[in-house]
Amino acid sequence: MIRALLYNPADDSIVQTNLDSIRKWDHQGDKRIWIDIENIDQQTADLIQPNLYLHPLAVESCFNEEAFPKVEIYKKSCFVVFDAINFNPGYRALDLINLYCFLGRNFLVTVHAEPLRSINELYDKLTKEPKAFKEGLDYILYELLDSVVNRYFPIIDQFEEKITSLEDRIFEHFDDVGLQEIFRLKKELISLRRSTNPQRDILSELSSKEMSFISPKVRTYFRDVFHHVWRIADTIDTYRDVITGALESYMTILSNRMNQVMKTLSVVATIMLPLTVLTGIFGMNFVYIPGLEYRVGFFVFMLAILIVIIIMWIYFKRKKWM
Repeated sequence: MIRALLYNPADDSIVQTNLDSIRKWDHQGDKRIWIDIENIDQQTADLIQPNLYLHPLAVESCFNEEAFPKVEIYKKSCFVVFDAINFNPGYRALDLINLYCFLGRNFLVTVHAEPLRSINELYDKLTKEPKAFKEGLDYILYELLDSVVNRYFPIIDQFEEKITSLEDRIFEHFDDVGLQEIFRLKKELISLRRSTNPQRDILSELSSKEMSFISPKVRTYFRDVFHHVWRIADTIDTYRDVITGALESYMTILSNRMNQVMKTLSVVATIMLPLTVLTGIFGMNFVYIPGLEYRVGFFVFMLAILIVIIIMWIYFKRKKWM
């Protein structure tokens, strides 16, 4: 799906258009265009690349869904790869989608493989209100990246709730499900950390490096988004430490329970040891063993065993071994 908004500052109008508008695009003109491409194909790439003077390597990156977040500055444009996230409760915990952005003097191109809520909301907003177009396409890029980053916060809040629930489960309902949840949360946090680290560097460069595509005023806005990403990355680090602590607590509790089981088994084995000796003696195949002919000998023997068990039980209790 391809959508495009063409802004004409002469009459302050916004028109929904198509890719034909960029044929022989006037790079020095006042008109501004935002093109959003969902699931790009080679034909579309061959059209936008020469008309907008996009770098071939940057356009080629749009076909790589595993592209690492980065920012590249070319002569005619700035290329940004950003990890966007869709907050879809009940769908996928981490719905990460690569967002590719080309920013030029009077054009902005966004490319993504799947629908993005941030894109849809901004597109609907711009069709009704051209204010962002007046500010410039760099400001539109700021609003888009700011919306993308803000969608990380509900995910972070969910992690806080899950970690709190996990800690309660470990200490109150100790089971294997808790261990599985620990590793799942740890994997998701690592995935988020892998996304936010380079994005922090991207926003740092966009907010500090002088370039013709971004005005000093908008660089200040990018700096605000940079602080948001910094806070997210710092929170993820904190949660990762908490998860590591939860794993250590789980292993400690498991070790303590194992020690308790081994101590109980050792006590039982120790109590059984003298009983084994007694039964072994009276079970020997000698012709004459004292007490074998005694009519109540069996009951006396069982009483002796009971007395031994009671004495050892009391001894272990006093020593606090059980």
